[in-house]
Amino acid sequence: MSNRPTGRGTAGVADDNDKETVKLANAAGGLVVNFGGLELQTYFYLELLRGGGQWPSDLVGKNRKPFAIRADMVISELKASRLQSAILDEALAAWDLAKEYAKSRNIILHSPVLHSWIDKPAEGPPILVGFADVGHADKGQCPNISADSVDKFSDQVRRLVLEIVRVYDRLKKAQS
Repeated sequence: MSNRPTGRGTAGVADDNDKETVKLANAAGGLVVNFGGLELQTYFYLELLRGGGQWPSDLVGKNRKPFAIRADMVISELKASRLQSAILDEALAAWDLAKEYAKSRNIILHSPVLHSWIDKPAEGPPILVGFADVGHADKGQCPNISADSVDKFSDQVRRLVLEIVRVYDRLKKAQS
């Protein structure tokens, strides 16, 4: 027997009776909120590192840039700064990790929800409910990202946001 899931995708709407899909939607919402903290920090870092004391107007409104571009800009500004190496190393490591987390966030939030039945017809309650990582499907396998996995990843993102804020506070003191 193979371990290949069979299944059908949902239309993106969770039925109140479908507890597993609701759990997955809640986990995805938590990830969106936590990653929003990283999104916001790009603006704060660019404001601080550019030394203008103003919101980076070249990056908002119709000029808004995707997270990866703003994160690269933060990294470039950090490398061009004259910061102490310990703070600089911490900041660069945190932003490199943020860019890696963005890739995982995109996989999760741009994947369809799949109800999976392993080695049986798609009837009755599914064995797995998760995001189907179709972009990384290999040889007929389609990795399924569960609500618990999304929750754990969301918590990692939350901890990274707190670290980036802590480093920001140190950078701000160093520039004073």
